[in-house]
Amino acid sequence: MKVKATILSFWTSNKINLNVYLKNSVWILAGQIASLIIGMVLSVFLARYSSKEIFGEFNYISSVFSLMLIFSIPGISSVVYRSLLEGKHGTYLLSIKKSIQFGFIGFFILLCLALYYMLLDDNGLALSFFLLAFVFPFFQAAQLWSNILNANEKFKEVNIYGTIVLIINLLSVIFVLLFLPKKIEYLVLAAFASVLFINIFFFFKTKICLKNDYIDATWFKSSLKLSVPALFSQFYAYIDKIVLMMFFGAEMLAIYSIAVIPAEKLNNFMGALSRLFLPGLYKAELRDLKSYFFKALIYFVLLSVLFLFVFYWIIEFLIEWLYTNSYSDAVFPAQVYLLIIPFYLLTVFSGNVLIKERRESFFSISVIISSLVNIIAYFSLIPSYGIMGGVIGSVLYYFVQSMLRIYYIFKYL
Repeated sequence: MKVKATILSFWTSNKINLNVYLKNSVWILAGQIASLIIGMVLSVFLARYSSKEIFGEFNYISSVFSLMLIFSIPGISSVVYRSLLEGKHGTYLLSIKKSIQFGFIGFFILLCLALYYMLLDDNGLALSFFLLAFVFPFFQAAQLWSNILNANEKFKEVNIYGTIVLIINLLSVIFVLLFLPKKIEYLVLAAFASVLFINIFFFFKTKICLKNDYIDATWFKSSLKLSVPALFSQFYAYIDKIVLMMFFGAEMLAIYSIAVIPAEKLNNFMGALSRLFLPGLYKAELRDLKSYFFKALIYFVLLSVLFLFVFYWIIEFLIEWLYTNSYSDAVFPAQVYLLIIPFYLLTVFSGNVLIKERRESFFSISVIISSLVNIIAYFSLIPSYGIMGGVIGSVLYYFVQSMLRIYYIFKYL
């Protein structure tokens, strides 16, 4: 009875409609299960139907492309979401234009990379970067449509649309692997162009949800502030793969990419479920914020520990069954990498509290400090320890960042 009363108190104290929550939970859960399955199927096809060399090169190109997204003002997404929740819908279209304008910086950098690999006579990488240069300026902006649906708590639509994007991406890559010559440039074009075009379609489809032209006067300034930590976050997310490619080549990168898949997919799954709590979090008064944050955090951390324990024991079977014994070297790093999950959730929850209270400065500081620790770890550990150096550096990133944010929230808010 005491447990039941505690749970009911959680819902009523935070003004959550249980029926609405359960309905939204079903759609988010379904969307994330679909994302998890599609992502795994995509990685299995890439690993089984291409060589380690091509799989490694694909991950290298994807990492470079994603790292370049820092030039599209990645902090815009969080500010757009906040503005939409506050009823300032005019901010959305302004952010789209600004993201595209800044995206042309990445366009020129990718063209330079294409020229560099052309001079090295690596025609596959050269053509891949050349094609991606024309996709790049619009890629980040085209994905902002999901903020409209999330802000309106249309979790059914955002998960259905998101799943459609993933399915089209998967089918495009499978078509290349099965019916076209296995060349890296074909894979890259199929993977990125398919995502861009379907996101552009959903951009126009979701525009009808905009109700006014009100603009957050501080949106661009806040976007730039949040883009500073996003720069370091992008370094964390992708520099490990680039460093591994530099020191050990594409085949070692292919093994590392398999090792991080289970934990990253679980992180995406848990992170998406946490979005259920964000509308209540952003609407909560400051006096209730710490309590709301703490209660929600307990549920998700306990769930992440459960996932960690289960996957630790089955991960060897999964990797060797899905990706064949040729990727057995990924098993132990994958088990260690699972430690990242609880710290990832702590980072996501605490980051949204800081954004909600407009503490962007400390949000940025926490990311910068943890990223510096992470980058130092990557460049000092990867050359000596290879894959395990990347794993240790990744865990350190979320551990340092989450501890800094939680200390700040409970001491200064």
